[in-house]
Amino acid sequence: NQLKDDHLRKLSLGLLAGCLAYLVHMQFSFSMVSVAALFWFFIGLIFVVTSPKDLPPKILEVPKFITKSSLLRWTIYAVIGLVVVSLVVFNVKPVIADIYFAKGLGLEEQGYAEAAIGEYLRATNLNSHHEFYFSLLGRAYFKAALRSASQRKYYFNQAARAFERALRLNPNSANARLNLGVLYAYRGFLDQAISEWKKVTAFKPDATNAHLALGFAYEQKRIFSAARQAYLKVLSLDPTNAEAIQPLARLETK
Repeated sequence: NQLKDDHLRKLSLGLLAGCLAYLVHMQFSFSMVSVAALFWFFIGLIFVVTSPKDLPPKILEVPKFITKSSLLRWTIYAVIGLVVVSLVVFNVKPVIADIYFAKGLGLEEQGYAEAAIGEYLRATNLNSHHEFYFSLLGRAYFKAALRSASQRKYYFNQAARAFERALRLNPNSANARLNLGVLYAYRGFLDQAISEWKKVTAFKPDATNAHLALGFAYEQKRIFSAARQAYLKVLSLDPTNAEAIQPLARLETK
C-alpha cells in the first residue's frame, strides 16, 4: 500500500510539475519558442511514467491499485498546489515587470534604444495595465526611429501605438500625450500635435513643456500672437526659462 501510495504521489506531483513549468514559461516568457514549453511539459510526463517495477507494462493501462479515494486525495493536493503557485505567480508578475522596466530604462539612458524596447516589451507583457510602461516604450521606439532610416516608418508607427495604448489606460497621462504630440510634430502633423499639447495644458496647466511646445508649433504655423502667449505662459511658470526667452525676443521683431 505504501508503494502504491508513493506512486500516486509521484504521479500527481509529476503532472503538477509539468503544468507548473508550462505555466511559468507562458507567464514569464523565458523563451519565444513554444517548443521550450513543451520540453518542460514532457519532463513532467517522463517523471509520471517512471514507476516501480511492479507496474503493468502498458503505460496507458490504468493500474489496478489506483482507487478513487487515493486518486481524489492526491488530485486535491495537486490542485491546491497549482492554485497556490498560480497566486504566487500572479503576485510576482508585477515585480518581475518592474525589473524588466528598470533594465530597459537603464539601457535607454545609455543610448541603447532598441535594446530598451525589448525590455519594455517584456515588462508590458507581464503587466499590461501600467500606462508608464507603454509611454516609455513609445519614447524608445521614437528614439530608435530617429537612428534608423530604414525602419523609421515602422518605429514611428509602433511609437504611436504605444502612446495610444498608454492613453487608453490613462487619458490624463501628460507624458504620453506630450510625446505623442512630439511624434506628430516631427512627422509634420502640427495640427494634431497642437491638439495633443492643448489637452495636456487643459488638465495640467503648469506643464511648461506643453506650453513651450505650443509656442514652437504656433511659431511654425506663423500664428505669432498665439506663440507669444504660449511663451509668456512658460515664463510665468519659469521666469528663467531660456527656451522661452529667446524665441519671445525674436517674436518681438515680428
